[in-house]
Amino acid sequence: MSLKRKLKNKWFIAIAFGAVIIFLVIWEIKSFTEKSLPEEENYKRAIEFFRKDKEEEIKAILGKINQNAENGFPISGEVKEFRESYYFPISKKFVFKSKLYLYEEKQNKTFRLTNGKLSNYVCIGYFKIIFNNKEYNLSCLLYRGKDSFIAFRDLTNGKTTPKSGRYIKINITDDPDLIYNIDFNLAFFFDKLNFGNESIEIVNDNILDFAVNAGERLKIQE
Repeated sequence: MSLKRKLKNKWFIAIAFGAVIIFLVIWEIKSFTEKSLPEEENYKRAIEFFRKDKEEEIKAILGKINQNAENGFPISGEVKEFRESYYFPISKKFVFKSKLYLYEEKQNKTFRLTNGKLSNYVCIGYFKIIFNNKEYNLSCLLYRGKDSFIAFRDLTNGKTTPKSGRYIKINITDDPDLIYNIDFNLAFFFDKLNFGNESIEIVNDNILDFAVNAGERLKIQE
């Protein structure tokens, strides 16, 4: 076999081998995308379902308040009509996993509400998250002895979110490892935690020096 023919065969084998490698890489990427897409879509649907469920809960509370008003029962605070909610695009950039570091003794904290009244909360512990290679501690508060939540402020406050800040509800479970998801896509305004117009002062640890572009936001004029 001539040298020219041998070289030609080698080039043919190399090209064929390269084509197989490219095909396998493309197939692997395609398979990975197809496997990942349902999980991503399921996550987004779960967030959207949770938000819708929260809004239905608020509508039900409003309905009871309005019904009580019509029946002559006294109500506290100003009755407001249902406010449509707006949200940032769902992003896993703002989803974290952390252990809940419980305090040996729960810390009692008193906060001033926007109506001037004082309200007592219990701080049961804190979470740790890392964003842009920086660690943050997030205090976890107990509301009315049963609902745990993180109240926080960030760089969106007064711009695309209220100055008062937002909150994330934490469902405490019997998990012995105390591992929880801290999902800012589930951040809401305070009127969804304590219906009315009340907000609380934020624990210093929970004042974040970055913009949390996730969760509920104000309506932005296009």
